[in-house]
Amino acid sequence: MPTPEYIQFFLNAQTTITGVDTIELSHPNIATTYYFNRQIVEGFTATDENMNSRLFTYAPLSVEKLQSNETLDQSFRISIGDVGNTLKKEVDAINNVSPPTSIPATLIYRAYRSDQPTNILFGPIRLEIRTFSFSNQGASFEAEAPRVNIHGTGERYLISRFPMLRGFL
Repeated sequence: MPTPEYIQFFLNAQTTITGVDTIELSHPNIATTYYFNRQIVEGFTATDENMNSRLFTYAPLSVEKLQSNETLDQSFRISIGDVGNTLKKEVDAINNVSPPTSIPATLIYRAYRSDQPTNILFGPIRLEIRTFSFSNQGASFEAEAPRVNIHGTGERYLISRFPMLRGFL
């Protein structure tokens, strides 16, 4: 759910202020965590939710939603230009460990105002990277929300059994 600051930004922001989309890529088996933004070529220093200052370097990013917001499952396709060889080496480091790891790489998406880098407008959204593909131009991958309820209970949630559900109709 967007915060009031997020809504206010898009309704009343000055034209010199822009929204800044950032992503953070990490995995225990890679040497460094990568921080990218897609709007500010000079780089963008911002504070994350743990009050750590991070420098998000510029990369040509494309962020495409794969699922609708009507479900709890969020998934995105991310394309990053100009980093294909670097990220390919890192993915090879993840895939070539012995014994093989089942821990997926993590992507964290955040949105900021360019004039308020200490205030997250939207996020953090934590996703797990499922697939990678590489080309000479860059890298592309799909990230989705962690699967936390993969075993259904078979229970039906009915208003007769759970009267508090009436508020969600």
